[in-house]
Amino acid sequence: MSEKERKSKNLQSNLPFSRQCAHWVTRKKRFCKMTVGKNKEYCGEHEPAAGTSHGGEGQIADEGERICCPLDNKHTIYKKNLRKHLIICNARPKREMPPYIVKNFNAGEACDDKHCEILPELRLTNLSNEDFFGVVEKVRDIYTKCIGNNISFLALNHESLEQELTKQEYGKESRKHLSQTSALLGILSAEQLIGDSVCFVEFGAGKGQLAYYLATLLEKKENSQVILVDRMSLRHKKDNKIKDRSLITRIRCDIADLDIEKLPSIRPDQHVVAISKHLCGAATDLTLRCVTQTKLKHVNFVLIALCCHHRCDWGSFVGKEFFQEHHLSPRDFLIITKMASWAICGTGMSRERRLAIQKQDIPPPEVSDNNQRLCLAERETVGFMCKRLLDYARLKFLQLHGYDEVSLKYYIPKNVTLENIVLLAKREKRFRFPCFIELNACKVQPKMSNPFDNQEQLITNTYDVLKRTSDSIQRSNIIAYESEQVGTEVLSELGEQRESLLRSTRRLQHADSDLSQSRKIIRKLNREVCYNKIILSSIIFFELIILIGLIVIKFIKF
Repeated sequence: MSEKERKSKNLQSNLPFSRQCAHWVTRKKRFCKMTVGKNKEYCGEHEPAAGTSHGGEGQIADEGERICCPLDNKHTIYKKNLRKHLIICNARPKREMPPYIVKNFNAGEACDDKHCEILPELRLTNLSNEDFFGVVEKVRDIYTKCIGNNISFLALNHESLEQELTKQEYGKESRKHLSQTSALLGILSAEQLIGDSVCFVEFGAGKGQLAYYLATLLEKKENSQVILVDRMSLRHKKDNKIKDRSLITRIRCDIADLDIEKLPSIRPDQHVVAISKHLCGAATDLTLRCVTQTKLKHVNFVLIALCCHHRCDWGSFVGKEFFQEHHLSPRDFLIITKMASWAICGTGMSRERRLAIQKQDIPPPEVSDNNQRLCLAERETVGFMCKRLLDYARLKFLQLHGYDEVSLKYYIPKNVTLENIVLLAKREKRFRFPCFIELNACKVQPKMSNPFDNQEQLITNTYDVLKRTSDSIQRSNIIAYESEQVGTEVLSELGEQRESLLRSTRRLQHADSDLSQSRKIIRKLNREVCYNKIILSSIIFFELIILIGLIVIKFIKF
């Protein structure tokens, strides 16, 4: 037993009513918060660890052995429930994928450099001074030449969130997200994009806060909607509060596998706008590749709030051509991504060390590590340049794929969040379906004396009918697929609720047995009290008789 687990055991022995699991979660630096059963120290998820640590086979004998899920070893299940779990497990392989999911469609090319395999092990502290300062000088030169001070500030907010931001119950983190959402909606409103016949596709939607407020603005618009794309299924989604479900479509899909042209939800007469609020690292590159690989359904406007540049990957990075033009190798790219974290890491001290310094009321040192080759201010400056260099390479990629107006803007003050840069890209031409426009143009042209005119018209009409039928079938497939996913999630949640109810039932049974024992003890005490009363009354009665007898005998003698 480790020291932390021993402390937990002692804590629980001192608090007999505590039902918290004794497993120490190293990553979160706290104990597991799950409730445990009677006479147990660990919850069901951590019972195998208890068995190996204490030999506690008796602890799980009543429930059965727990094993790792064969589909995903991140969670465990009871062995007796294996067959049932394999049917509802979220990690089970999908039988039929919808047509818009194509494996690694936007993943990019794999790194063909022989040194790419060992690059993830590279550390900045292991670099020689020549390599270290060489990359720093390259970043400074390219930043000065290409970017400079050309990033302006957009002081835009949307009036729909003004009242929401005045509420005092929101904390600092919630207020930050609301401020970002208001600024992004302000940009969309300034570009006159919140109108009729617009389809917004939010990549990495998460819980859907941005989509929720955007959908509320589209309630009075015609033929407009929001499509949310995220690879995870989260609880407490904000978009579930939208009453008009025709405004919202949520798709569970990895951006790397999304073919946006095959989305049946996008209608032919809609303009497509790609948006995202804090799309981390490589997900931004996957999104940019997704919106530029279209041939028919062109994305007219791109708005992405950028963040987490340290999580970029060379294989999916879209700015490779720009880097190669400036003689930056994959190794330089990895060094730049590592340096990018300097812009937001502050002093670089751990959370525990910062808390210790705050308790002692000691001002933090300007340089937290004597081994650093740059001071704190220089590291922040270089980190900012690295971030902008990666973003500028993405702008060049968009320019190569038909976006005429591309720019980086500050969209929110720095005191709200350090990740305050938004990427904007716009096409001047708003026509998204050139092939259909040509067909329509053929329809309005004056009739020629061609004997095949009627046949061409018939073929065109037949093609339109077939396309509408195909779109209808695709929509049916996606509805069926989403219904299956919803059903699976419902079954999974019902299974969890069933386990919770069973645990509650067991606790109630234990409480009921305790109450029964208490009732028996109380009845026994009542009987003993009655017996004591009878005995005491008898003693008093006999004492009175004896007293009366003594008085009578005394009077008789006298």
